[in-house]
Amino acid sequence: MNTGYKANLKIFYDIIEKRLQYSWQASDNIDLKANYLLGFEGIILSVIFSSYSRIIINIHIIYIIGVILIFLSFFLTICTAKCIGFYINPKPKNLIKKYIKSKEIVIYEVVLSSMLKAYEKNNKIISGKAKCFNYSIFTLFVGILFIITSVLLNLEGGCLQIKW
Repeated sequence: MNTGYKANLKIFYDIIEKRLQYSWQASDNIDLKANYLLGFEGIILSVIFSSYSRIIINIHIIYIIGVILIFLSFFLTICTAKCIGFYINPKPKNLIKKYIKSKEIVIYEVVLSSMLKAYEKNNKIISGKAKCFNYSIFTLFVGILFIITSVLLNLEGGCLQIKW
């Protein structure tokens, strides 16, 4: 084999390795954001239910929809933050067993192929987590808007009354 082909394989390996590291960081960033959002949603829910006991218990349907949307956001955030197996390939033990006596170029080709598969599978995982996180933020925002709207509609003479 020519040295140009071997050099190209090395370049491709470095590029895919960096992309896999970037994917791992992107997944970690989504998880971190989901954890912060989970804490924020917990605070919002605790405020809603702590003020619930102080409010006249005539709850408006808009308020209920808002609370349901915030719970939905909470659930979506948990789905985002749950551990999803990140695909890591090749497995070193299998690689050594199969290719211990192979040429360097063959090993590069095998490793590159499996790294590319890992990159594609991980991108699907990250994309799914990002979509779930975005839906979570959207439902949280809409839920808060519903609750604020309900409260503003039911302010009468400075006294908060939420009607059923």
